[in-house]
Amino acid sequence: NSTGTANAAACIAIGSSTLTATNHADSLGSIAIGHYALSANLSGLRNMAIGYLAAQDMDDSDDNVMIGWNAALDAASSGFLKNVGVGNYAFQQVASGIDAIQNTAVGFGAIAGVITDVAHDNTAIGYKALNDSTTAKDGVYVGSNAGLAVTTASGSVFVGKDAGGTVTTGFGNIAVGYDAMNGGAVTG
Repeated sequence: NSTGTANAAACIAIGSSTLTATNHADSLGSIAIGHYALSANLSGLRNMAIGYLAAQDMDDSDDNVMIGWNAALDAASSGFLKNVGVGNYAFQQVASGIDAIQNTAVGFGAIAGVITDVAHDNTAIGYKALNDSTTAKDGVYVGSNAGLAVTTASGSVFVGKDAGGTVTTGFGNIAVGYDAMNGGAVTG
């Protein structure tokens, strides 16, 4: 590679343009499988990206696992740490420079919104769970479309298909069951 992967240590790259920017010995233990997976990684440690464009722009983030088509496509920040995304488009709209820590997104489009620096410690499991999040934190969203419209709610728990689907903001909301707390615009 002409950009200098010679200094990478214990990395695995399979696929066209994977780990192409890696040029630092601190890029220890990263695994990239798929077209352009982790292609911008400069010095990120212990990252795994599997899938077409998975973590493509991630340059110096550490300890992330992204599996799926376009998973964390644009996440490029040293503060994007210890996140797990499994599913096509998980973390898709995380912008460059965003510090999001310890989030888990499992499912197509889970936590795929334009999250900001305070979106920490969320667990979203299911198709488009927590899909529109911007600043949601400390929440649990389990089920297809659970917390779909949440933007800034914190400490909420939504379990069930469409649970909390129309909640946008608030603190400490709890909705359990099919379609629970899903109707009209809900805040608070």
